[in-house]
Amino acid sequence: MKSIAVKAGAILAQVFAAHGLAYFLLTILPDAAYAALGLFAGNVEVANKIRASGSVSYTSVLLDLVRSDLGMGLNGVPVAEQLVQAIQSSAPNIFMVSALLAAGFISIVLWGKPNSVCEWASRLLNFLPPYVIVSLLMLLSLISGVDQLPIMLALLVPPLALLASQVLGLLAVFLQSDHVRFHRSLGASEFKVRQRLVKNTALALLPSVHSIAINLLAALLFVETIFNKGGVGTLAIRAVRTADIKLVLGVVLLFAAWTATVKLLTLATRRLAISE
Repeated sequence: MKSIAVKAGAILAQVFAAHGLAYFLLTILPDAAYAALGLFAGNVEVANKIRASGSVSYTSVLLDLVRSDLGMGLNGVPVAEQLVQAIQSSAPNIFMVSALLAAGFISIVLWGKPNSVCEWASRLLNFLPPYVIVSLLMLLSLISGVDQLPIMLALLVPPLALLASQVLGLLAVFLQSDHVRFHRSLGASEFKVRQRLVKNTALALLPSVHSIAINLLAALLFVETIFNKGGVGTLAIRAVRTADIKLVLGVVLLFAAWTATVKLLTLATRRLAISE
């Protein structure tokens, strides 16, 4: 428990570090941030907004954060309220994709074949940038006239490709292990052997869950923006385009909290599994 508490403290420190780094880049180094965000040099209004935000010290921003006050956005709506609305819009898709990823994981463990076409396809999809997949699915949406399915696929494909490549790589090792050979020698069917591997594969995959969660966040940024759907990804892009510093900091905090929560859950799950 002590090591979990120490790691939880370290992860919490990383959340605040990400928030502080975002403030530093946007206010103390506005020209560098201005270029990094890809804003046009001629957009003087946006540049001035970034530079003007430096008048508010990080100490006051941090104190407001401790009081759960994320400030007011440039549109006059509290940042916390905008974040909650964005989360509510994105949550159904996130939960659906998470459920499909869980089902995909079990299916791959039970029936997946290492060094097969599926593994090479997953590696190829991992190599492609997310916006390429989203663009292809958007074209499919325009051709078919179906709206929701391409959105779900665009969110699902990048993390599922990463998941599939990781799981198939683990299976290639596990299926050749002495433990599996022993059960096969006792007459266990291939399906029974695969069933026994579900838990071990899940535990071995836990360190990669963090990367899969980040992959899903990256997909949100592209999918919601390209398909013009409200949510966390759209809010993040709007915050950057309007140089709404407090909203940018709120989105950074949300993303950091998301990845920190996933890290804590995987650490706790792994500790509980080891203690059993």
